[in-house]
Amino acid sequence: MATMAEFQSRIQWRWSIPKELKTPLGSIYLITMISMLLSLSGYFRLQPVIPLFYTLPTPAQQLVAKEWIFLFPGLLLFISALHTTISYKLQKEHTLLLQLFTWTSVGIVLTLILSQIRILMLVT
Repeated sequence: MATMAEFQSRIQWRWSIPKELKTPLGSIYLITMISMLLSLSGYFRLQPVIPLFYTLPTPAQQLVAKEWIFLFPGLLLFISALHTTISYKLQKEHTLLLQLFTWTSVGIVLTLILSQIRILMLVT
């Protein structure tokens, strides 16, 4: 029977996140979770059809089923996973370059969640 110390010694993280990247990467995943919660809470209050693509010229093109509100969390999760993978691959590169990349990722994620909040405010 293995003791707890032996079990913990077997668990080794393949990638330790550098201190400079913990804040932006944590922010990305926190914003992604907030987006998921917004979509879940908004889903039950939405009408069956919502104008997600409200900038298109004709009303028929603007309306989609309310399930499309989950496009935002899915897109944010994909971007978060992709940018975390890229950060992992580039961890041996320059730290400043990685910081710029991760903070730019935070900006992209913030822009998307602000779009989601705007659409939810327009619809509800």
